[in-house]
Amino acid sequence: MSTRSLIATLALLAAALPGSAQRAHAQVTVHEETPGLLKRAKVTPMAATATALARVKGGKVTKAEIEMEDGRLIYSFDLAVAGKSGVDEVGVDAMTGAVIGVEHESPAAEKAEAAKEKAEKAKAKAKPHKPAAGGDGHGRDATA
Repeated sequence: MSTRSLIATLALLAAALPGSAQRAHAQVTVHEETPGLLKRAKVTPMAATATALARVKGGKVTKAEIEMEDGRLIYSFDLAVAGKSGVDEVGVDAMTGAVIGVEHESPAAEKAEAAKEKAEKAKAKAKPHKPAAGGDGHGRDATA
């Protein structure tokens, strides 16, 4: 079965699911690491969510994002499973729908990753803006 056929089948199955399982797919909001990434994806957020949920039985999505990682556009899902500590992180290729990997993160590893992401965002915000060559930083030519 081709990847596209598998994705289409999973999407149809997700649409056919009764009650809470169907609502779980519909309520997932995928955050973009940078604006415009969702527009570039060939796989829909709903299909990627269905793929991730199929990989982690009994999982509930706690975080979903689309990002560039190692030159690939991927969906990254954190899934919590009742009675299991930490989260399972599932990566889904946003162009093919293939599962890139599944990794379990302990609560400590999850906390460390969140702190690292927060620090990276703060660093990106604090990065000073360089004025264009010859300008004074306010849109005026310094030679005028």
